[in-house]
Amino acid sequence: MWRGMRKFAEAIQSMPWFRYEDFLADPVSTLQAICDTMGIAYDPCWQQRWTSYDKITGDSVNNRRTMIRPTERKPLEPGFWRSVRDNDDFYATLELLGYPIPEPLRRVRAARRSLVTNDRTQRADDDNDPHPSFAKDWDEIVVSQRQACAADASDIEAHLRLAEALRWIGQIDEAANGLLSLAQRCDQFSEPLQLQLLQLVCDTLEKAERRFEAIEFRRRLAQLAPENKNNLFQTSLLLTGIGEVDESLAYSRRLWELDFDHLGAAANFLSDINYSDQYTAAEIANEHFRLGMRFTERPEKLVKQKRNLGDKLRVSYLGSDFFTHPVGKIIMPILQAHDRQRFYVVVYHNGKKSDANTEATRKAVNQFKAIHGWDDNDVFRTIRNDDLDVLIDLGGYTGGGNRLRVLSRRVAPVQASFLGYSNTSALQTIDYRITDRFAGAISAIDV
Repeated sequence: MWRGMRKFAEAIQSMPWFRYEDFLADPVSTLQAICDTMGIAYDPCWQQRWTSYDKITGDSVNNRRTMIRPTERKPLEPGFWRSVRDNDDFYATLELLGYPIPEPLRRVRAARRSLVTNDRTQRADDDNDPHPSFAKDWDEIVVSQRQACAADASDIEAHLRLAEALRWIGQIDEAANGLLSLAQRCDQFSEPLQLQLLQLVCDTLEKAERRFEAIEFRRRLAQLAPENKNNLFQTSLLLTGIGEVDESLAYSRRLWELDFDHLGAAANFLSDINYSDQYTAAEIANEHFRLGMRFTERPEKLVKQKRNLGDKLRVSYLGSDFFTHPVGKIIMPILQAHDRQRFYVVVYHNGKKSDANTEATRKAVNQFKAIHGWDDNDVFRTIRNDDLDVLIDLGGYTGGGNRLRVLSRRVAPVQASFLGYSNTSALQTIDYRITDRFAGAISAIDV
């Protein structure tokens, strides 16, 4: 592979070429240069329209984009670095394309670039750039900050810069471990430094997929910064994940008292309250109807197309769990059991995850539409245009409320809830709840 990459890098030296990183560092100038090189007219208004483009590819293809910016590298297994350590084609490719040697390899190469570490003021200015770009040599910063930390173990800011740089080069676990060591003596630092450290610890553990290790630090952050809404939200989610439901409810309540329009906090509160033994069934119902009003929008007139006798009934399912998940597994045989001669079945997948179960779901229905990241208005228009007869919601208030606001505007003549939520939606536009004597024992009929 690396021989092929080297040949590619050599071949393009005789022609105009642009790096993706150059575009991220300076989108306007780079795109204009690309257009000039290709003889294509440059449209200066593209910056106002690009977020609505539906042909953009990449890792975040399902996410609605709001800005163009560089991102941290993905973590790589240590075995990868060992595999390319002595590969001349790898190093030649980097040099031809203008990329620096990654920091993990610099530590094992005999000819390490000489680095200036005594100009502390300049280094701090460079490393604290609030708008980092790929033009910055993060690998070099890691090397310099390692040396600074080794020279003065008490230099907390050097440790923080090292952790930030390690994140940018994909060394997430190393960054997390270093920050955890610092956080153990957090009380020794000034309050601004504590806030910076605690936030960085929590963010890094999240990226390292070690989020539950951050609970104690998120609690401390909530004490120091009680109006940090994102931290309150994340703390609530984590506490629910370890079964501390009542403490989670307290954080959710604090959050939606700070921000009345924070629907995620309200939805999580309603979802969690079902599992608390501190509330009666009547109190839980009252909370659903009180907070459920926040998800209610004015229903819009629905004009139903006429059906001919014998036309298929158009039934749809809306949810976030059409993958290897209890809901995804239970709903699969139900979807497969529909009589295709009588029913036309549509699935709206509002989740980020997909796997073999997702593909099986796609094959089991007539239409499968991935709507994660779509604006509520886009979802509303899409479902309305599909001219449904029945829409069944599989999520309720789980996952931040899913698309209850869309359902509150009436997207289908008949709307029902089923399976994914153990209580009422409290929306007047949800006409039925499909349940049984077991699930029904812990839930209220919708209307």
